[in-house]
Amino acid sequence: MDDKGIVMQPNSLRACTQKAAKQQKLKGRLSAGEKKDRKRMVEVAAVYTTKPLHRPPESIMSRNDN
Repeated sequence: MDDKGIVMQPNSLRACTQKAAKQQKLKGRLSAGEKKDRKRMVEVAAVYTTKPLHRPPESIMSRNDN
């Protein structure tokens, strides 16, 4: 995880966060400390099952008589 979050679309923000995001509009570029109320942390997971692949030892290790 990089803990950076993703920028949310304004219509996807919660009501109190939308209000806070609308209050402060700057004309210039925002610094790292001023980027409040724009990002939300996400967590993604995937769960799946597969059939086990049974392999005999001979298919994994071969003998080389060199």
